[in-house]
Amino acid sequence: MNQDDILRLCSEYPIGSIIDIELAPGGIENLNYFIKTNDAQTSPSYVLTLIQTPSHSGDLYFPMMNLIQKTGLPVPAPIADKKGNFFNWFGNQKAVLQPCLPGAHLLAPNGHNINELAAVIAQLHKIPYQSIGSLSRHPRDIEWINQQYEKLNRVLNQQHKSMFELALVKVKNLIASENEFNLNVALIHGDLFKDNVLFDDQKITGILDFHHASVGYCMYDLAVIAIDWSQEKSGKLSTEMVQGMLKAYNAIKPISQAELEFFDSFLIFASLNFWLSRLIGQKENRARVKDPDEMEQVLKNLIEH
Repeated sequence: MNQDDILRLCSEYPIGSIIDIELAPGGIENLNYFIKTNDAQTSPSYVLTLIQTPSHSGDLYFPMMNLIQKTGLPVPAPIADKKGNFFNWFGNQKAVLQPCLPGAHLLAPNGHNINELAAVIAQLHKIPYQSIGSLSRHPRDIEWINQQYEKLNRVLNQQHKSMFELALVKVKNLIASENEFNLNVALIHGDLFKDNVLFDDQKITGILDFHHASVGYCMYDLAVIAIDWSQEKSGKLSTEMVQGMLKAYNAIKPISQAELEFFDSFLIFASLNFWLSRLIGQKENRARVKDPDEMEQVLKNLIEH
């Protein structure tokens, strides 16, 4: 996408004259551009997202984001264009314009930060998502895991295969227990890494990238937070930070005893998913992919624990 393409797409929106365009750093699955305008009557900054990997929620993404925003959570809901459309097309990809929220990503979060995030996510999990239609279940299930493993089978060494088999046993036991123990499901974010949360003066100002959002286990979201936000240099997770996170969440949305007992399995579930997805990205030579070795070390530590 060149500057002329961006200007053409943005001309469909009532946002004033564009004075600057900048490709956002990062972005593993979608391309993001920061857009600055000279319109003092509206937000002067926006993010134009070219969706290269379809959202799990499909076209329900738009009412879903509006619903989340109406609950008061700090999310960038899509802006309607002059015709009332919440997205436009660039080739065969959807382009979405959203307000640019204030704040920055934290590279070294502390216990207060992770506790605040847990409280916000507890509010997300209480949203009555059924009102917008039938959101799909989180797609990274046993079938997805096995499909990725088949793609990677020839490049994994024996140590990797042994680790995978041990992790898979834990995940299968977890999923088989869903109905028996009534493990809670809700609208989950699914990708709550540090680069998807904005802070300003120690307060959360933005939860970004809801393209992985779907109906899934509440504890999965907390597990994703734990494997990224509470990670020590060794790859082990800080017990103090994880326990604080669970307490902060529980104060707003109670955690069942079964969910607590299975939380270690949720940690393995989340780290296995992201280890496999990063390996796939590396195998496919994607331009932007996170380091799979990081998740491998986390997974290894969890299995050996």
